[in-house]
Amino acid sequence: MMTYVDAFGKRFYLVEEDGKLAYCGTEKPPQQEEGTSRLLQQAKEELEAYFQGRRKEFSVPLHIEATPFRKKVYKELAKIPYGEVLTYTELAQRVGNQKASRAVGTAMAKNELMIFLPCHRVVAKKGLGGFGGGLDLKVKLLEMEGRK
Repeated sequence: MMTYVDAFGKRFYLVEEDGKLAYCGTEKPPQQEEGTSRLLQQAKEELEAYFQGRRKEFSVPLHIEATPFRKKVYKELAKIPYGEVLTYTELAQRVGNQKASRAVGTAMAKNELMIFLPCHRVVAKKGLGGFGGGLDLKVKLLEMEGRK
């Protein structure tokens, strides 16, 4: 089941799987029926509140399918506070391998829970790095959170 939220000129699709949020992204997932559920309504309300500056953390349960390494990265990613950023190298250090910054970047690129797992808060040593929703959106999210 799928619903969506519009913000910053983008559509953010939300997908539920097994009673948890399994996807939040700007690419429309294939073969998903539009609809709602208690969980999707909660995710939608929390995301809208975040975009309005009224929410800094999320409580929606997440369905994460990933390799053990990526799960470790996502666990640390979820700990980055609103308005803060880490470099790919710093995040790699937090997961126990400072030389794994490229692998961390790959994990960010495969993150299917944009915003809920805040990959926009991870930047390159020199510059922004990448972002699945586009660098323009990454800049807007960081500015909204008080980063320049």
